[in-house]
Amino acid sequence: MPQRVFFSGTFQPFDTALGTLESWTDVWSITLTTSLTCSGPCAANLSAPGDFSYAGVEHNGNGIGGSGGASPGGTPVVQAYLDHTNVFLRSDVNVVFDPRILLAVEGASTFPVEWAAPVDRSASGGAGTFSVVGTLTLTYEYTPVPEPSAALLTGLGLVGLATRRR
Repeated sequence: MPQRVFFSGTFQPFDTALGTLESWTDVWSITLTTSLTCSGPCAANLSAPGDFSYAGVEHNGNGIGGSGGASPGGTPVVQAYLDHTNVFLRSDVNVVFDPRILLAVEGASTFPVEWAAPVDRSASGGAGTFSVVGTLTLTYEYTPVPEPSAALLTGLGLVGLATRRR
Protein backbone atom coordinates (compact mmCIF):
# COMPACT_ATOMS: atom_id res chain seq x y z
CA MET A 1 0.00 0.00 0.00
CA PRO A 2 1.67 3.26 -1.09
CA GLN A 3 2.06 5.98 1.49
CA ARG A 4 3.81 9.36 1.23
CA VAL A 5 6.93 9.88 3.30
CA PHE A 6 8.28 13.30 4.08
CA PHE A 7 11.80 13.68 5.37
CA SER A 8 12.90 17.25 5.85
CA GLY A 9 15.01 19.75 7.69
CA THR A 10 14.44 23.43 8.33
CA PHE A 11 17.43 25.68 7.73
CA GLN A 12 18.50 29.24 8.36
CA PRO A 13 18.96 31.24 5.14
CA PHE A 14 22.41 32.35 4.07
CA ASP A 15 23.32 35.66 5.75
CA THR A 16 24.19 37.98 2.85
CA ALA A 17 25.99 40.30 5.31
CA LEU A 18 28.75 37.64 5.39
CA GLY A 19 29.55 38.04 1.71
CA THR A 20 28.53 36.59 -1.66
CA LEU A 21 27.05 33.11 -1.70
CA GLU A 22 29.01 31.08 -4.25
CA SER A 23 27.53 27.61 -3.69
CA TRP A 24 25.75 25.38 -1.23
CA THR A 25 25.56 21.65 -0.76
CA ASP A 26 22.93 19.41 0.76
CA VAL A 27 23.85 15.87 1.80
CA TRP A 28 21.12 13.26 2.39
CA SER A 29 21.47 9.91 4.12
CA ILE A 30 18.13 8.12 4.42
CA THR A 31 17.28 4.55 5.37
CA LEU A 32 13.89 2.96 4.72
CA THR A 33 13.16 -0.26 6.59
CA THR A 34 10.33 -2.77 6.52
CA SER A 35 10.14 -5.80 8.78
CA LEU A 36 7.73 -8.71 8.26
CA THR A 37 6.45 -11.50 10.45
CA CYS A 38 6.03 -14.47 8.15
CA SER A 39 3.20 -16.98 8.53
CA GLY A 40 4.60 -18.93 5.57
CA PRO A 41 7.33 -18.31 3.02
CA CYS A 42 7.27 -14.57 2.45
CA ALA A 43 8.96 -11.82 0.53
CA ALA A 44 9.01 -8.03 0.65
CA ASN A 45 9.84 -5.25 -1.77
CA LEU A 46 10.42 -1.62 -0.90
CA SER A 47 10.77 1.26 -3.33
CA ALA A 48 10.52 5.02 -3.05
CA PRO A 49 11.10 7.33 -6.02
CA GLY A 50 11.71 10.68 -4.35
CA ASP A 51 11.70 14.38 -5.14
CA PHE A 52 13.92 16.98 -3.47
CA SER A 53 12.55 20.45 -2.87
CA TYR A 54 13.57 23.78 -1.36
CA ALA A 55 10.68 25.69 0.20
CA GLY A 56 8.30 23.77 -2.06
CA VAL A 57 10.31 24.24 -5.26
CA GLU A 58 11.22 20.84 -6.73
CA HIS A 59 14.81 20.21 -7.76
CA ASN A 60 15.21 16.64 -9.01
CA GLY A 61 14.07 13.08 -8.44
CA ASN A 62 15.97 10.19 -6.94
CA GLY A 63 14.82 6.78 -5.83
CA ILE A 64 15.74 3.94 -3.54
CA GLY A 65 14.67 0.33 -3.32
CA GLY A 66 15.34 -3.08 -1.82
CA SER A 67 13.88 -6.57 -1.47
CA GLY A 68 14.26 -9.72 0.63
CA GLY A 69 12.58 -12.88 1.82
CA ALA A 70 12.45 -15.45 4.64
CA SER A 71 11.27 -18.96 5.41
CA PRO A 72 8.10 -19.68 7.44
CA GLY A 73 8.36 -18.20 10.91
CA GLY A 74 11.26 -15.99 9.84
CA THR A 75 11.44 -12.22 9.92
CA PRO A 76 12.99 -10.62 6.84
CA VAL A 77 14.14 -7.05 7.24
CA VAL A 78 14.28 -5.14 3.97
CA GLN A 79 16.31 -1.95 3.95
CA ALA A 80 16.79 0.62 1.21
CA TYR A 81 19.31 3.45 1.37
CA LEU A 82 19.63 6.84 -0.22
CA ASP A 83 22.96 8.64 0.08
CA HIS A 84 22.81 11.64 -2.18
CA THR A 85 24.56 15.00 -2.51
CA ASN A 86 23.22 18.04 -4.36
CA VAL A 87 25.68 20.84 -5.14
CA PHE A 88 24.25 24.17 -6.27
CA LEU A 89 26.55 26.75 -7.88
CA ARG A 90 25.22 30.29 -7.98
CA SER A 91 26.41 30.53 -11.59
CA ASP A 92 24.04 27.67 -12.52
CA VAL A 93 20.83 29.49 -11.53
CA ASN A 94 18.33 29.42 -14.43
CA VAL A 95 20.50 26.78 -16.13
CA VAL A 96 20.59 23.83 -13.73
CA PHE A 97 18.08 24.88 -11.08
CA ASP A 98 15.07 27.11 -10.57
CA PRO A 99 15.96 30.66 -9.38
CA ARG A 100 13.22 30.39 -6.73
CA ILE A 101 15.51 27.95 -4.89
CA LEU A 102 18.16 30.68 -4.60
CA LEU A 103 15.49 33.08 -3.32
CA ALA A 104 14.60 30.58 -0.59
CA VAL A 105 18.25 30.06 0.37
CA GLU A 106 18.99 33.81 0.54
CA GLY A 107 15.56 34.67 1.93
CA ALA A 108 14.54 36.45 5.10
CA SER A 109 13.29 33.44 7.04
CA THR A 110 13.92 29.76 7.63
CA PHE A 111 12.99 27.37 4.84
CA PRO A 112 12.42 23.62 4.54
CA VAL A 113 14.51 21.28 2.42
CA GLU A 114 12.49 18.15 1.83
CA TRP A 115 12.62 14.68 0.31
CA ALA A 116 9.14 13.38 -0.44
CA ALA A 117 8.35 9.99 -1.90
CA PRO A 118 5.38 7.73 -2.41
CA VAL A 119 6.67 4.56 -0.77
CA ASP A 120 5.54 1.29 -2.28
CA ARG A 121 5.84 -1.48 0.27
CA SER A 122 4.59 -4.81 -0.96
CA ALA A 123 4.71 -8.12 0.90
CA SER A 124 3.50 -11.64 0.40
CA GLY A 125 2.91 -14.12 3.18
CA GLY A 126 3.23 -11.75 6.14
CA ALA A 127 2.44 -8.48 7.86
CA GLY A 128 5.00 -5.85 8.75
CA THR A 129 6.04 -2.39 9.81
CA PHE A 130 7.68 0.49 7.98
CA SER A 131 10.07 3.22 9.18
CA VAL A 132 12.30 5.94 7.75
CA VAL A 133 15.33 7.52 9.45
CA GLY A 134 18.03 9.78 8.13
CA THR A 135 20.13 12.90 8.25
CA LEU A 136 20.27 16.03 6.13
CA THR A 137 23.01 18.66 6.26
CA LEU A 138 23.29 21.95 4.38
CA THR A 139 26.55 23.90 4.04
CA TYR A 140 27.27 27.27 2.43
CA GLU A 141 30.42 28.36 0.55
CA TYR A 142 30.87 32.10 0.16
CA THR A 143 33.32 34.90 -0.57
CA PRO A 144 33.53 37.10 2.53
CA VAL A 145 32.99 40.85 2.38
CA PRO A 146 36.30 42.67 3.06
CA GLU A 147 36.45 44.18 6.52
CA PRO A 148 35.98 47.97 6.44
CA SER A 149 38.74 48.34 9.03
CA ALA A 150 41.30 46.74 6.66
CA ALA A 151 40.54 49.30 3.95
CA LEU A 152 40.66 52.12 6.53
CA LEU A 153 44.05 51.00 7.86
CA THR A 154 45.45 50.76 4.34
CA GLY A 155 44.20 54.26 3.55
CA LEU A 156 45.68 55.68 6.76
CA GLY A 157 48.99 54.02 5.98
CA LEU A 158 49.08 55.60 2.54
CA VAL A 159 48.24 59.01 3.99
CA GLY A 160 51.02 58.56 6.55
CA LEU A 161 53.54 57.64 3.85
CA ALA A 162 52.54 60.64 1.76
CA THR A 163 52.83 62.95 4.77
CA ARG A 164 56.24 61.60 5.73
CA ARG A 165 57.51 61.99 2.19
CA ARG A 166 56.61 65.70 2.20
